[in-house]
Amino acid sequence: MPRKPNTNERRRQIVAGLLASMAEHGYEGASIQVIGRHAGLAPGLIHYHFKNKEDILLELVRSLAGIAQARYEALAAHAHAPDARLQAWLHARLGQGPGADLQAVAAWVMIGAEAVRQPPVREAYQAAIAAELALATGLLGDCLAARGKPLASAGMLAASLLAFMEGAFQLSSAAHGIMPEGYAAGMALQLVQRYLDGEPAAAAADWPARWRQTWTELGLPVPADAVLDDLLARYCEPQRHYHTLQHLQECFTGYDLLQADMRRPGEIALALWFHDAVYDPQRGDNEALSADLAAAALHAAGAQDDTIARVQALIMATQGHAAPPDDQDCAILLDIDLGILGAAPARFAEYERQIRAEYAHVPDDAYRIGRARVLDGFARRDRIYETARFHALYEQAARRNLG
Repeated sequence: MPRKPNTNERRRQIVAGLLASMAEHGYEGASIQVIGRHAGLAPGLIHYHFKNKEDILLELVRSLAGIAQARYEALAAHAHAPDARLQAWLHARLGQGPGADLQAVAAWVMIGAEAVRQPPVREAYQAAIAAELALATGLLGDCLAARGKPLASAGMLAASLLAFMEGAFQLSSAAHGIMPEGYAAGMALQLVQRYLDGEPAAAAADWPARWRQTWTELGLPVPADAVLDDLLARYCEPQRHYHTLQHLQECFTGYDLLQADMRRPGEIALALWFHDAVYDPQRGDNEALSADLAAAALHAAGAQDDTIARVQALIMATQGHAAPPDDQDCAILLDIDLGILGAAPARFAEYERQIRAEYAHVPDDAYRIGRARVLDGFARRDRIYETARFHALYEQAARRNLG
């Protein structure tokens, strides 16, 4: 009988050989000969399975990321509450006990150093960090939501935790025995719980202040109060469940995150105000009517024709969610409008319920087919988010939500 191919097993042996070699000799000293000795394989066999040492290192990055994810999933298997899942993640990354591997931690630190020097390693390292950031953002978002706190800080808190972890990895490798035993996981959990408990509850939006800021950025006079009153009343109409002031507030949270990258922030802000001004789930011209309302408000305030045209185009782009090439402001607006796809799982589940309520007139079978088509369209894109910041913060979370 022919022998079963053992390519995957050989590759795992070689990657493990590199891991052991790096622990003993560092990456520079981990020659193919040394890797082969640790793997128990001839150098020629290593070259058969990998082009070079860098190729093995890239596989090691993916392997370590997979091992870390598997440890988290094992610890979180019976963790149902948001705080319990967060604790499982912190212990998976920083805790001692079963599954902890100082050799792997040391290798990860060396991989970070190589990522500074080698673009292919940097790309793999950044992909692993982006996945961790998305996972952490989702976990923290769930914890904030469970406490009735705003979710806007989840991404920054997740980034801070990752920085803490990378520093702890560095110290455990380079200063082992100096730092207190087992400090990292416990202190990380205490720090994050204090932050979560101390974060102020979600405050009501100051819509008049935001409205005045928008017109100031446009360099135009603030319209009469009746214009804002009418706009806010529209977002409270009874047929709305998702396209409400909650959605508008979430959009402006995204706006604040991306404002530094905007070319014409005032135009994006006004487009956000009006992009769902008209919303009837049984109509197909909501965006066009919303754009007309924005144009009327701008015209009454004395805006130039090109400003009006750009704001209308931004609003119309939310119909198909595809930005024209090289239109940075449009890409930013659409990322903001699609931010909900990368929300924490609890918020995404709420969003799905809200959309279903808006389409209550559609029979269940037809709704499932139509909704799946919409979400699958986003999942099939090469990038859901075009801006670098939203891509880093929310891409992985969005793909998990859509999966």
